[in-house]
This record gives sequence, C-alpha cells and structure tokens, in this order.
Amino acid sequence: MPSRKLDERGAASRRPQAGAAATRLRVTLTRSLIGLKPNHVRTLRALGLRKVRATVSHADTPAIRGMLARVPYAIRVEEERQG
Repeated sequence: MPSRKLDERGAASRRPQAGAAATRLRVTLTRSLIGLKPNHVRTLRALGLRKVRATVSHADTPAIRGMLARVPYAIRVEEERQG
C-alpha cells in the first residue's frame, strides 16, 4: 500500500513504499458493450476496453478500483506483481 507523505505545502502525495512491489491490474472485457447502460459503456471505454476479450493493464489505484467496481459483471480482473 502506498504511503502518504506531505510536501512543502502540506499537501498529501502518494508514493510507493521503499521495497514494495508495484501492483498492476490486468482487466479483460468479458461481454459485449451492446445493451449496457451508457455510463457503463463510457467507463469501459475510459479503461481502454473496446472489444470483447481485449485486455489492458492499469496501476492499482483507488480511481481504477472505483471504475472496476461499476462494471464487475462485464470484466475479469487479475493482479500482476511487478518487480
């Protein structure tokens, strides 16, 4: 899990912990976009998924996790360990 550190302005920034391997998520589209709600189609397109069985890799961030939580019925998610 990334640690939160404060910069000179007091704003929090996310930096990976020393020695921690970065986790990436491999996301695969498992069903067609036809018939899905427009918001779900836009979410899948924003993830870079355009065709069935297309696979993309994303950093494991809260923003990406939130996008994945909106369309769990249409995707398969696998964790990749880097490093």
